[in-house]
Amino acid sequence: MNFSIVKRNIHKSKIALILTFLGISGTPFLFPLGYYISMIGFSLILLLAAYLLRRNLMAALAVFLSGLTMFRVYIYLSTPSMIGMDPDKIAVGVERIIQSGSTEAIGSLAFYQVAANFHVLAAVTGILLKVGGRGALIISPILLTIVPPLAATTIARRFQYNGLIAGIITATASTLAAWSIQPIPQGLAVPLVATFFLATIIHIQMDSRKNGLNRIQIAALLLVLLAALTFTHKLSLGFIAPIFAVATLFSRGDRLLGIFTVILACLAALQWFFVTSFGWGLFNVILLPSLFGAAFTTGSVDLSAASPVLGGLWGSILTNLHWLTLGAAAGIGWAFFSHKQYKTNDASIQLLISAGMISALLVAIAVFGPNIPYTRVILLAVVPFAIFAEFGVERLPSAGTIFIVGLLILVQLTAPIASPDHPGQFRQYLTEEEQHAKGTIGGVTDNVSTDLYYARELHEISADRTYRPGEGHSLQDGWTPIGEPMFNGNVSSVKGHIVLRDINRYRMSGTQVLDYKPLIELRHRSTVYSSGNVRLFAKK
Repeated sequence: MNFSIVKRNIHKSKIALILTFLGISGTPFLFPLGYYISMIGFSLILLLAAYLLRRNLMAALAVFLSGLTMFRVYIYLSTPSMIGMDPDKIAVGVERIIQSGSTEAIGSLAFYQVAANFHVLAAVTGILLKVGGRGALIISPILLTIVPPLAATTIARRFQYNGLIAGIITATASTLAAWSIQPIPQGLAVPLVATFFLATIIHIQMDSRKNGLNRIQIAALLLVLLAALTFTHKLSLGFIAPIFAVATLFSRGDRLLGIFTVILACLAALQWFFVTSFGWGLFNVILLPSLFGAAFTTGSVDLSAASPVLGGLWGSILTNLHWLTLGAAAGIGWAFFSHKQYKTNDASIQLLISAGMISALLVAIAVFGPNIPYTRVILLAVVPFAIFAEFGVERLPSAGTIFIVGLLILVQLTAPIASPDHPGQFRQYLTEEEQHAKGTIGGVTDNVSTDLYYARELHEISADRTYRPGEGHSLQDGWTPIGEPMFNGNVSSVKGHIVLRDINRYRMSGTQVLDYKPLIELRHRSTVYSSGNVRLFAKK
């Protein structure tokens, strides 16, 4: 390693760490007041990390990641209900495995009964810690906060950079922050993908004559990681395979990359077209319309009585600024690095270049394609984006580095997706009152209509609740979304019981604010139950 380059970047990394401290300390408005205690403790840990930075880069990063992990674990555990739309169902699935000791307890999940690595790992954690499904999923903030940043730092250091900026940018990335506190199977796939890239680069860079045994061990690790990815998540193999294919071409047919390209392609095809119908879905939604010139069509909802919280051009920019800025910085770094290295046949360099290029391409396809959850793709792209972002800012004078890194950190920390309480979107968890009210109402009637999030979110994690995530089958029994009438002002036309929460932001095609008062529209109906902020109205 060229230590002169590393030393020149220590000052920049120190500034980046201090800016992270300032950014996190400056965004307390995003969280409930209870987070202040955690933030103060985290700030003290950051100061310790900045002090250690003078002596040991990796020790400073370890302390920083430890503090950030505790911070996210606190967020994850402190909300009354689980955060997001699907994690509560995953927690129920884990609870069922803990109680039964078998993945047959989640048999209706089809693919995830077979590819149950995430559920099983969480269940084992729950058994060892003697906690339930929600407590067991603490592995999500821990794994996502620690492993990808360490992988990004180590990969950057393999290419003569100090890596600390890459690690910090990865750790503070808003998509990683969001999904770390919303446990999903991809939360295990992302660390596995990052580790797979790192292990591949290490294997390539080893001298086969001097490190024969180590190369065999790394190759065995790569095969284990491939097997783990196959039985963890369906998006990760499709993300890695084209990267290896392009890297094989760029490196003029590197043998190792070629072998893994074939293996990855076979595993992805098996997983996408035979174990699941995911590949056929992509074919029907994207390829067929493209081949026959058909326009993409999506269902529309009448939102005439609602207004988007972040509407218009500026709202769209604010919503997407976190990945736009990171992608732009990564693109500049990729351009400089590729221009400098494009003639080399070094397979590790070509793999890194391909990772940056294909990541950007897949993110673009996800963003502009129909019905594709693009934040899931961005989550996989964070590590290569962060590495190339460091490659780009490293070329700037110190003042430029400080400004760009500070901007990246600030944008990531203040992005709407990064917080469960951001004013730009609906609240992504239930309060204790809402949980209690839902349980009480469930004992009064078994057929009610309410807003989408309240209908889907479970008020308790127990093995007898639904464990099937997804749009079509994740509703709690007896609860139905009101849907379009809520947003076109015709809520009074809904038959049956109606439940309204005292909220002003609703999930529907983003986050909407109603232009009318539903309580006034339902004033002619009698109130069957009221907890203060939750009301049950009688049938029409």
